Amino acid sequence: MIWDERLNDLMGRMINMKKYLLIAPITLTLLFAQSSAIFLLIPPSPTMNGLGREIGVCLPYDDPYAGYYNPANGLQLFEGNAYHYSKLKTRWLPRLADDMYLHYEVMNVGLIPKKYPVKAVISSHKTYLDLGEQIMYGESPEEILNTFKTYMKADALTLGVGFSANVFGSIPIDFAFGITRKEAIQELLINPDTTSLKSSNIFYDYGTLISIPISSKYYSFIKNEEFKDDFELQIIPSFGYSISNVGDGVKFDVLSSESDPSPRYLRTGIASSVTLSYKSLWSIIEWKGGRSASDLLVKPRYNNDDPIEYQSGFDNDIDFIRNVVLSKPDSSIQIYRGDEWTLFEIYSFRFGRENDITGKVNITSAGYGYNSTGLFKLLYFMLDEPMFKKLSEYIVIKYDHSILDEGGWHPLSNTKFESFSVTFNNIDRLILGLLK
Repeated sequence: MIWDERLNDLMGRMINMKKYLLIAPITLTLLFAQSSAIFLLIPPSPTMNGLGREIGVCLPYDDPYAGYYNPANGLQLFEGNAYHYSKLKTRWLPRLADDMYLHYEVMNVGLIPKKYPVKAVISSHKTYLDLGEQIMYGESPEEILNTFKTYMKADALTLGVGFSANVFGSIPIDFAFGITRKEAIQELLINPDTTSLKSSNIFYDYGTLISIPISSKYYSFIKNEEFKDDFELQIIPSFGYSISNVGDGVKFDVLSSESDPSPRYLRTGIASSVTLSYKSLWSIIEWKGGRSASDLLVKPRYNNDDPIEYQSGFDNDIDFIRNVVLSKPDSSIQIYRGDEWTLFEIYSFRFGRENDITGKVNITSAGYGYNSTGLFKLLYFMLDEPMFKKLSEYIVIKYDHSILDEGGWHPLSNTKFESFSVTFNNIDRLILGLLK
């Protein structure tokens, strides 16, 4: 293909415009770092977006999208051999345009029966970002030089493994580790001759998640001997760490031989949950909360001739005590906080905040969700019908919704996420039961 000088210049302007369009809603830090393929930094989870967007790195959760934030997360979704599916479609940056959409699809398969103290899951994540149609104008609004469409997609495969061990005597600790391999593609389709610019990259994510489940019978306020051992309090502090998008620089195949850095991203945080349950079966009330910090590991480049350099996972800008424990922001990182309250395993409401000084971003988030598990357990206790207890062990149906707001005219304001998901647990037990 022969490119004339003018078209080459126009294509460069289009690339720059698309970079800015994607980077602006995340932070100006990304713009400063000149990173490409940053659509990989769009958090997809309706649950975690309601919780402050990045808490999924450190909060063990039965969220099908949790592996996006940390490939070691999401194991809580499963019991035994299991299958899960969920998808979402949402308008992306509705304040900017009405034809940009984010699609995300996730499928998870639990591999190990419940009787073993080890869990393993394989997850498939598919991202598709459609930026609609854009127009390249000339010197005046009446002069249309060209139109083009842009899409980005990524296919990712995650393997997560978790196990429990007793450390320092009888203290149980849950360890989880995960790795994700993803193929990311960006393409600009140019009309009217349907030429295109395309980049294709392989990236890897790595993560670990450690939690300490501490439980004890809680009956000091129960006077009736018949019920005094029925209530249990469980506290689970946790720590998470992940690095995303480790790979080579991003290069569009036709336009230039130069590469942009990959959006290599570090997340780390602490979280905890407190649950009061009845008969070790039904959660009456639960609180989850966490705080995390994120850092783009790309070192700033002041011109394209500078070499691409990254910070390491241990030599970065995050001060764990200041930025995570005390949740105080600094100019080079982003801070996230979030809380969730769940009643009777049926209804959850969430709220969170993101703070980024450099990008002048101060986003609040809110969300809610419904879970069939609590409803089945409620029917079991009310009607004394074992069928509903069995249903809670084999099927989980969830709906989750969240919305982002910056308070002013920000591209992310009024961006909504919602999804339905279904999980089939203990498939091996179900099949064996049917064969008897």
